[in-house]
Amino acid sequence: MRKDIIFETLLILAITALFVLSIIYRTSLEAWATKEVSVYGMLMVFLISFFLELLPQYITPHIFLIEAKILNIEIVPMLGVLIMATLFGSIAGFEIGRKYGTKIVDKFYRKEEHKLKKLSRKHGKWLVAIAAVSPLPYIPLVFGSIGIKRNEFYTYGILTRIAGLIILALFVSLF
Repeated sequence: MRKDIIFETLLILAITALFVLSIIYRTSLEAWATKEVSVYGMLMVFLISFFLELLPQYITPHIFLIEAKILNIEIVPMLGVLIMATLFGSIAGFEIGRKYGTKIVDKFYRKEEHKLKKLSRKHGKWLVAIAAVSPLPYIPLVFGSIGIKRNEFYTYGILTRIAGLIILALFVSLF
């Protein structure tokens, strides 16, 4: 029991630190990601995008589509890699959240937990959809832990997120 509390506390601190650092160093992280893509190619795009979807943070894989246009990288292969990374990262985050995330959410949102779960039961699919296409943080780990149904997450989260990537790719291609 004591080991669980220590592990959970360390995990919460690490996730919180990643989230805060991603906000503070957003510009530097974007520059680093662009450099890595130019050196390591699509494998690095996949890995970075996978972890951007998996871990709670503020930066989204969408930046790669904009960077692809700036760096004259073909949009279609970039879009394919981002869709695969989004699919795998979102599913992994959601499933980890379903299995282990409840304890984490309890720690972060102890006072709001009842409201958050009630809100997710009533409007869960719409919360997921709005987060998937807006600048709001899209955090599959939290969605899994607060009781969003799997089929709702796949439909309103993953499919909406992929549709948002496709629309952005079309928009970027036109300009």
